[in-house]
Amino acid sequence: MVCFFVSCNVKYTGDSHKQLFDLNWKFSLDNNYSASQVDYNDKNWCSFDLPYDFSKDEMFFIPDPKANNDSATSVFVWYRKHFEIPQNWLDKDIVIVFEGISDPNEMFINGAKIDDRNVDNNLVQTNLTPYINFEGMNVIAIRIAIPKKEDTGWQNPTGIFKHVWLEVKDVPVLKNRQIFK
Repeated sequence: MVCFFVSCNVKYTGDSHKQLFDLNWKFSLDNNYSASQVDYNDKNWCSFDLPYDFSKDEMFFIPDPKANNDSATSVFVWYRKHFEIPQNWLDKDIVIVFEGISDPNEMFINGAKIDDRNVDNNLVQTNLTPYINFEGMNVIAIRIAIPKKEDTGWQNPTGIFKHVWLEVKDVPVLKNRQIFK
């Protein structure tokens, strides 16, 4: 017996909710690409809550365009967050939404680079579900390239400068399925 789907619609059932994801982030003004890995030691990094526009923090202002790394055009910064996912989210889609993040940026979850992202101006969102470890700790790492400006300092705003949310949604189900043989 052979069956074919003629048409189907996808919808979310049940409730979805947003959870603020701003607390307990780590920050480093560094170009060490290994910071994308789960086991990278970030214990000595600065800890803070988002939103955080680091260009307004004099501690991180670098007037020397040769400082920070080997790039002549950009300064690189890393943001990292360690988190666990509750077991009752196991059958859910987990989407992260950055309301404001500098571009260009690269995003990693548990060491895997995420290339499939929806970007609209400075808003970035992506489904984390395929990368999530539901049985332990997760690490999200974001590398941001900030263009150097010798005469005017940093561009504003810089970093993750607006709120971050986790949107938890029921997994899509098929409805109005029409099957023929």
